[in-house]
Amino acid sequence: MNSAIEQLKLKSSNTFQSQVKLINQMIINNELRSALLTNAYFQINFDNLEQYVHIYTQITNTACSCLIADCDHIRLGFYDKFGTLYAYNPADDIWIIPGMLSGCLPVSSLLSSTLKCFYGQDCVDQIISYFSTKTKFYAMKADKKSAYKIDSNVQTMIENSMIEHFL
Repeated sequence: MNSAIEQLKLKSSNTFQSQVKLINQMIINNELRSALLTNAYFQINFDNLEQYVHIYTQITNTACSCLIADCDHIRLGFYDKFGTLYAYNPADDIWIIPGMLSGCLPVSSLLSSTLKCFYGQDCVDQIISYFSTKTKFYAMKADKKSAYKIDSNVQTMIENSMIEHFL
């Protein structure tokens, strides 16, 4: 019984990871554009529509081009960039969301992120303050018995099929 469960865990995790890698490589190699324009953007220059590929500065201070890789280690937050065409500047930071990462492809960014912010009411309130809603949102409660820590990334949870423990 235990070997069957171990096989299931291994196979489902490997299958998911392989599919995500395949999809990401297809997007990058075929130069497809994210609907959120996180890997490229368009700009009108002298009546011509031109495409530009994002080059991000990652947390490690290394440049990463969305043309050749899935850059997924960029701090996610709220920035004062409205109407500007210039690269990221730390002075533009309004607020960085703890544990959340961004990058070229939204799925990879989510998988690299943690849910740390959503465990703190102050953090949840700060995110909600940027949206016009009167709905009250509550922070998640951390369970000390959980197999996942507050700073576990989403990829780790997916690899374990979001299952705390098998019987």
